[in-house]
Amino acid sequence: MKKHLRTTSLLFSLAVLTHLLYSQESNSFKQATPESLGISSDAVLEFVQDLEAKIDAVHSFMIIRHGKLAASGWWDPYDPQTPHLMHSLSKSFTSTAIGLAIEEGLLSLDDLVLSFSLIKGLKS
Repeated sequence: MKKHLRTTSLLFSLAVLTHLLYSQESNSFKQATPESLGISSDAVLEFVQDLEAKIDAVHSFMIIRHGKLAASGWWDPYDPQTPHLMHSLSKSFTSTAIGLAIEEGLLSLDDLVLSFSLIKGLKS
């Protein structure tokens, strides 16, 4: 039961964090220098350079640590005020939840989805 509660809490926290990051209220994070949060500015610069060199169409990035904004950036035509659609984000949460559930022994990759039905009598 504790493992299930931990997984649920983690997923809820991820959902809340995602909402904060990609909502108009994302500017509510207090800003701090990367170094004050234990992050090297050189590493941030290298990360941005890697993004530009290896990814064709970067929209934006934010680095948040200990609830503070260490670094952020947007590439034209994107900006922090424009809502950004996150079409594939649910797949990331689903795969994370499945990985956690497998690690905690709550399910396996061989389980049938139908075996988890909430409606009794649907199992074949």
